[in-house]
Amino acid sequence: MIDIKYNVDSQKVTLMMKTLKDATKNAKMMTQLGIQASKDMSKNFDKQVDDKGKKWKDLSPLTKALRGIKSSNYKILMDTGKGRQMDFKPIGKGVKVGSSKDYMEYHDVGAGVPKRKWAYLTKEALNKLKTIITKFLNEEMRKV
Repeated sequence: MIDIKYNVDSQKVTLMMKTLKDATKNAKMMTQLGIQASKDMSKNFDKQVDDKGKKWKDLSPLTKALRGIKSSNYKILMDTGKGRQMDFKPIGKGVKVGSSKDYMEYHDVGAGVPKRKWAYLTKEALNKLKTIITKFLNEEMRKV
């Protein structure tokens, strides 16, 4: 028979829990997450597909005529490129990511304009964010 015992250093556990809690408010980690999420959302814009992989609805014939679009080789919502510019802001225990232009939210949800979903993260993008978080937390825990 073997006797297995363990000893928990409650002070160290408390310090580790505090470290993890503080890490969720860390601006450096939130900034890294914001940069990565911004890059991935910009890719959604470039691909011009929604979160289900469905191609965005084409411009209406009237819109094409008004903009002088004659080619089928054009990008929707890219006439100025301003809507594609992503921005992020660390807030509390998270980071807010989206277009720097408020009107792009209308396109994302289809409020009064054709819905062209761009504000989402793919599974691949979420995995990148998980990697950033895991790496950061591991680094913080090594300091304890």
